Amino acid sequence: KLGESRSIADRAFNTKPGSIFEPLYREDLKSYVLMEVKESQSRGFKPISSVSDEIRDQLMQQKQEKLAYEEARRFHSEYRYRNIIAQAKRQNHQVSDYDYFSLSSIVNDEPNIEPLAREMLAYGRDEFVSKPVELSQGSYLGVVKTFHRPDMTMFEQQIPALREKLIENKRGTYYSRWIREKVDRARVRDWRDSL
Repeated sequence: KLGESRSIADRAFNTKPGSIFEPLYREDLKSYVLMEVKESQSRGFKPISSVSDEIRDQLMQQKQEKLAYEEARRFHSEYRYRNIIAQAKRQNHQVSDYDYFSLSSIVNDEPNIEPLAREMLAYGRDEFVSKPVELSQGSYLGVVKTFHRPDMTMFEQQIPALREKLIENKRGTYYSRWIREKVDRARVRDWRDSL
């Protein structure tokens, strides 16, 4: 929570190193936390000389990503499905072949291929080339040779059990929220200082 984090940071910067500041109630932990400030540094900006290499590297990476995406778009518009795989190999583009491709397939160690899979599988047809999709490791084109429709009979058989599970989860969420609200309202007051 931004407000909570900011107030903790403000307290930490206004406390001398080596000091412990008053206990804080952390909603996410449902408990009090004691914090000791060991060291603090000013919030200033780094000098441009120390970050110029990082800025240059980031700009170069962004430029390379943009060029790769533009190349993928050009390649897509030029070849569409006409021998696109052979053309990609001739031009030394990386080609990965899958017998079966789904949302959980792994492509070049990409952490999230869902945008590519959705683009490839959304049209549900054979011999289809997706539009270029930009992911963290580069730009990708997906080629669907044969599209197999999912077998819905197994899903339809599980609908009653899934419905029951959803209702059960909803009830559990309701009761856990109710208990959390009761605990939040049950504040403990410390009377030791008033005696």
